Amino acid sequence: MGTDSESKPRVLIVDDEAPLLQLMSRFVGQLGYDVEVTSTGRQAWDVFARDPSSFRLVIADLTLPDMAGQELLRQMLEANPALRILVCSGYPANPGTFGDGAVAGFLQKPFLPRMLEQAVRSLMQRESGPADSTK
Repeated sequence: MGTDSESKPRVLIVDDEAPLLQLMSRFVGQLGYDVEVTSTGRQAWDVFARDPSSFRLVIADLTLPDMAGQELLRQMLEANPALRILVCSGYPANPGTFGDGAVAGFLQKPFLPRMLEQAVRSLMQRESGPADSTK
């Protein structure tokens, strides 16, 4: 492992739509992040569980072929409470269901690359944790 990948914040993207996964990976990578991609919940957990604290953001679809996206994200938050989450779905969702300490956002599919960029930048700039719950 080189120091370059260690200096870039890690982002995990999980979506079962291959073309969308490739596009999201490219755009998030262009924002300066070290991006890992998976197409199933099980693959995502396997990648994430190797080093949960190394990931700053998970971008995930809620409708995965092998498990519920919300359950996957809850497991990830238990392993890394500082994790930021961006839910990308064709169905309406409430990102607030991930708990008071979670920094979460929602992006309705289909979306434009600019919308993805804005959502990622917004999440990465916000602080996470219960101490941030007062507005």
